[in-house]
Amino acid sequence: MDLYFSEYATSVAQAGGLPVHLSPAGGAAIVDRLDALVISGGEDVDSRRYGEAPGPRSGPFSVDRDAFEFALVERALDRGIPILGICRGHQLINVALGGSLIQHLPVGEGESHAAVVYDRAHKSHRVRIAEASQLASLYGTNAHVNSFHHQAVNQPGNGVTPVAWAEDGVVEAYEVEGRPVIGVQWHPECFGDDPLFGWLVSEAQSA
Repeated sequence: MDLYFSEYATSVAQAGGLPVHLSPAGGAAIVDRLDALVISGGEDVDSRRYGEAPGPRSGPFSVDRDAFEFALVERALDRGIPILGICRGHQLINVALGGSLIQHLPVGEGESHAAVVYDRAHKSHRVRIAEASQLASLYGTNAHVNSFHHQAVNQPGNGVTPVAWAEDGVVEAYEVEGRPVIGVQWHPECFGDDPLFGWLVSEAQSA
């Protein structure tokens, strides 16, 4: 999306890719011209997308953004191109695959995931990563990450396999079985030269 932080495009370029900002005006058909897709962070996914009424801490929702990004993900999945979901993007892809979300993680409990008192690049908590995962080949089995979210994966979608967890058990990353798709709850675009963007570009080149 062209209304969010520039770190996404910068991270793709640093990894050797050519970033293209997508506008809803172009429609989801733009995916046919892409080698990979990044779904970025932002506001909550409409809870009615996973069959739940909005809760007291839900929103604000953007119906138009949801419609555009769900269409992008559906088209990218159909084409089999690599997808990287970040924060909201991580949540949206899970919902697109039939999963659901925890609507609110209370601030001050567990890892206090929604605490925004740190600089964006501050790595505020540890995640444990499954040994056999693609993610472990990039980070090892432990990593420190930043955290700016109040929702998280609840029921994993079709083929969605959680591969990283915070110390309080919150799902911090997943991979999708048989597909070049990774979703992470943290914001790797804040770190500079993060290996996830290298993975994305490498997958795009080999697709």
